[in-house]
Amino acid sequence: MSNTRIIYVPGLGDSYDRGRALALKTWRRPGLSVEFVPMKWRSETESYSDKVKKVTDAIERANGQRIVLVGESAGGSVVTTVGHTYKSDVTKVITLFGKNVKTDRVSPFLYRKNPAFKASMMQADKTVTSMSPEDARAYINIYSPYDTSIRKVDTYIPGAMLRTLHTPGHLLSIGLLLTILQSIVIREALR
Repeated sequence: MSNTRIIYVPGLGDSYDRGRALALKTWRRPGLSVEFVPMKWRSETESYSDKVKKVTDAIERANGQRIVLVGESAGGSVVTTVGHTYKSDVTKVITLFGKNVKTDRVSPFLYRKNPAFKASMMQADKTVTSMSPEDARAYINIYSPYDTSIRKVDTYIPGAMLRTLHTPGHLLSIGLLLTILQSIVIREALR
């Protein structure tokens, strides 16, 4: 088994970052390491480019490891673009209830509260339209039909694998994948 590095990009809700980071410390398997890259979505001073740079710096630190990007919710928009831009370095992109497409299907309130999110969404929409079917096969979109925040239309990248989990709600679904259902993500990352 080769060494795999998961680079985890969170969604909105910066106040949950400590809990996310703690949960990710339990993602232990031989040959697997995980790096949590906080986005600080509410920052007024950190641009979308700054957020992308944090992820690309993490890719550089992986230093020859097999790289899997995992983006949760709004973080899906970031990994969608970075995964495509760095497709020669990134083996797989997994989004967990990710807001990967459809810029116009986000509340203006969320864009005001999280300044770089709109730029991230606009870039993700552009990225997805430029993907080839082969590019899309490197993507796995995990969603729940019971998530009222992120619908199938908001997450699905044409040509990507779509995995359906029957978990309740958005935050609870994310929490479940970070903890008791983590093996679903880890198994996909190591495959």
